[in-house]
Amino acid sequence: MYLKFNFRTLFIIGIATGVCFSACNEDSEPSAPCAEDKGVRSVWTAYLGDSDTIPAFPDRYANYWAYGFSRASMPQLGIRLTGHFPQARYMSVNVYNMGNQNSEGALLDELILSCANDDGKFVIHVVPSDGNSAGLDNVLTYDAAIDSVVIMLRYYLPEGDAQGGKDLPLVYGFDVASGNELGLPNSIALGANLDIAQLQGAVAPFFLVEEDTALWFYNINPDGLYANYDNRYLATPITPAADEVYMIRFKAPEVGTDVRYWSLTQSNNSTYSFSTLHDEDAIVAADGFVNIVIATPDAEITTKAAGLNLFAKEIQPNAGLLLIYRNLYTTAGFAGDIALVPRISIGNFSNLAAVQSQQHINAYAPIGRRMSRQEFLDDFGGFEVSY
Repeated sequence: MYLKFNFRTLFIIGIATGVCFSACNEDSEPSAPCAEDKGVRSVWTAYLGDSDTIPAFPDRYANYWAYGFSRASMPQLGIRLTGHFPQARYMSVNVYNMGNQNSEGALLDELILSCANDDGKFVIHVVPSDGNSAGLDNVLTYDAAIDSVVIMLRYYLPEGDAQGGKDLPLVYGFDVASGNELGLPNSIALGANLDIAQLQGAVAPFFLVEEDTALWFYNINPDGLYANYDNRYLATPITPAADEVYMIRFKAPEVGTDVRYWSLTQSNNSTYSFSTLHDEDAIVAADGFVNIVIATPDAEITTKAAGLNLFAKEIQPNAGLLLIYRNLYTTAGFAGDIALVPRISIGNFSNLAAVQSQQHINAYAPIGRRMSRQEFLDDFGGFEVSY
């Protein structure tokens, strides 16, 4: 029997049982019975979030697998993915233009139709916009003018193993006009198109908004960073000193109602990530706020930070630090929707107050203060805290 649940129902079940899950849309119906499994898994390249060697600001609690390929000699190529929903907080499939590293679109787990003969299984079709997708379920399209394409899987908080206890999807090539099988192009690693020096150059202007004491968060432009279609981001830049402590405070979104997931990640100006604090591990105060202390822990710091979120500082002095606040799959109408914050650009550096996130989403926006270690030990540098 096929049971139809929405994400919120499944989330409540997951909390009650301690089980992670993937979700089906409550209004969806199963697709036709899945055809015979065909294809290979060897084309996937893993980019696991807990690695210090993955660029483009990954979340440490998300795992990524990508298949990049050139379709220049195979313009009629369609890709079929056949797999099983992982045990994970979230799963999606994005298709990217490898030329600019921007998403062309995505399919979210709860919107993916499952197979009528196996409701834990799915078939997804990735096709160019000029291809024939009639009769196909779970179609993800991209601009037919794109020569090089990336298909990327994302699993947030997978359970059991990096793949959420399931094999990665089989990948099969077919002709979008005839439906006949086509061989798969060789995989292209994403690093072949990611220039770290270029990324550093793109990030560098953001440090011009850095202030001596206040830490304001801005809606940053994620173009060129293989950003997830379902994610929204705020960030603040810091040039750290050895004895500094950073305090951050914001009203926590309600997971399962406002967002699917939220996190704060410490990354550097080369776009590598080193540590993430995510919703499941965060202490939320009685007033609904998350109070974060970013510092090098020692006995005095740990004692002073008791009852708050002590988030060990991972970035070395004199290396640029970016704190990335991530909201995943925001519910329409949420008052803290990051999309309500105007995106910062070089053109509006002269009027920063107008694009600071707290001006638009109020208490849901992270705000912070930098201070010396002694100021923190004395009185939190005068920064508000709650328990």
